[in-house]
Amino acid sequence: MNLFKDYQGLAARVYDAVWEGEYDDLPFYSWLLGPPSGNLLELGCGTGRILLPLAMEGWRCEGVDASPDMLAICRRKAEDDNLPVELHRQRIERLKLAKKFDRIIIPGFTFQHMTEIPTALRALCRIRDHLKARGHLILSLFHPWETLRNGGERAWKLRSSTALEDGNRVLGHESVAADPVLQHLTTWNRYEIVDARGKPVEETLVENKLRWFGLDEFRLLLEAAGFDRIEVYGDFAPSPPEEGHSFLTFDARPSRKRT
Repeated sequence: MNLFKDYQGLAARVYDAVWEGEYDDLPFYSWLLGPPSGNLLELGCGTGRILLPLAMEGWRCEGVDASPDMLAICRRKAEDDNLPVELHRQRIERLKLAKKFDRIIIPGFTFQHMTEIPTALRALCRIRDHLKARGHLILSLFHPWETLRNGGERAWKLRSSTALEDGNRVLGHESVAADPVLQHLTTWNRYEIVDARGKPVEETLVENKLRWFGLDEFRLLLEAAGFDRIEVYGDFAPSPPEEGHSFLTFDARPSRKRT
């Protein structure tokens, strides 16, 4: 079994089946974005879980992802629904598009794949340069409170079991390890296709290393990258975060002091 550090092959093909319904965050993003009124860029768009519904709402959408296999799935879904979505294969810290946007969103904790502060700061600066003067960056992060309470966890557990159209089933297994000093969370996701009798057909393993941030820590990082007027929401609700909230969403604007 090969170990990958991004979503390709089987991991991309079963992504929607494994993770569909994991987070009910789309209504929150729609509320925070407001009525469609311009162009929108999603960074880390994957298979289009958030991007394509926003395009259906009326936003002029573009998406960026590092995985060609995930982009191919997103492109096929957009074509099936006749959605004029533009897609680009790029990394966030090297973002270079020929236009600026009214909204840039990063759902799904994609930003936390940048585990080093200089890389994260460089990415935020690239994002700022791609926003219009009155634009908004909407970015979500998570904090692994449960993993830390469980001593950092390492054991494998079954996260999902989903029937596929061909009669097979996809099993999603996960193992995680947390480093509270470096604020790094390593996750291993094993995706396994089994037939109707439970016999293995195909499997793959994906490793991801993520960094978590404290609220004030990330606010300072945004300010260092040239953002201000920063609002923060907790657990995908239209209210400020409270102690112990696992999910933080930042709504930040480019600083008016910059030229």
